[in-house]
Amino acid sequence: MRKLFAFPKFGAGIRWPKSLVHCLALWGLALSFSGIALAATFATFDSKGSGETSPESINAAGAITGYFVDKDGAPRGFLRSPRGDITQIDPPGSVSTNPDCINDAGAITGDYSDGTRSHGFLRSPSGPFTTFDPKGSVETSPESINAAGVITGNFEDKDGTSHGFMRSAGGDITLFDAPGAGTRAHQGTIPVSINTSGAITGYYTDGARSHGFLRSPGGDITSFDAPSAGTGWSQGQGQFLGTFPRSINAAGAITGEYQDEGGTNHGFLRSAGGDITTIDPTGSAQIFPRSINAAGVITGGYKDKGNTTHGFLRSPNGDITTIDASGSVATSPESINEAGAITGYFMDKDFIFHGFLLSP
Repeated sequence: MRKLFAFPKFGAGIRWPKSLVHCLALWGLALSFSGIALAATFATFDSKGSGETSPESINAAGAITGYFVDKDGAPRGFLRSPRGDITQIDPPGSVSTNPDCINDAGAITGDYSDGTRSHGFLRSPSGPFTTFDPKGSVETSPESINAAGVITGNFEDKDGTSHGFMRSAGGDITLFDAPGAGTRAHQGTIPVSINTSGAITGYYTDGARSHGFLRSPGGDITSFDAPSAGTGWSQGQGQFLGTFPRSINAAGAITGEYQDEGGTNHGFLRSAGGDITTIDPTGSAQIFPRSINAAGVITGGYKDKGNTTHGFLRSPNGDITTIDASGSVATSPESINEAGAITGYFMDKDFIFHGFLLSP
């Protein structure tokens, strides 16, 4: 999958493709959430082939989508039902498939490659695929689909500039760019998440730094920057420093990360009213929030000062609980649903990635 300013996979430093899945193990896990001990079930699922599994998104019913690496090293899509049944999903003509998001109806969006370029796809709950590309696209990367079936994401033009798009449930595509977004290669607008009302968040670069943005359902775009967000190009991160929203919930609260002038990642929560709070778990050296649900619960990962990656759960009142899968050397939650179920992946001591589902 080709994406500008792609968020790195925790513990690996790159985005790893992953697998066709079956449940391997179940065990009990106790979490402390807002001071209350909760019983939880932790299920791991893994590839019958490579064993490299990367869940990306979970819906309200507990269905999960993501991708896996097949025996030939190509990423392939999967859908895991709430019961644990696995279906491989690949659009016709795909040589690699990267699902990114599943909505509550079970519709899935993402991108696939035909061996020459990437295209957007929509998989209906019943299985048929629709391929789409915004006008002028040479690489299309859908990121998020809401309950109404509206999709947002970005596409790259022939000059290497990224632009935002919104695709209606009926298939009409609206293009948009954040005001001030750069127009050169490695610049532009990157939408990453859309909520139930159609509000979109993401980021853009103006050639000096990356800024967060919020696009209202009516199309108005507001730019914002986390306090202490840095400026300039980071060679180590391969992107401009700045503010990087990752997820917006139904109330309009946004979470994500920002880099300071030294390139250190900090988490943030932006309220619907625009107030920004920094999120840094005790002992963290880098943090990568990934998803926020309607209740305001946030999940993601952080690296400690010893460079080990852990998952975390942040309650609405700010309490943070560490999540580590059994046998993990790096645990990375990716998505949380409205019931508080979390999916993601972890890496074992043999550097193999496994999917997990943490159910409250």
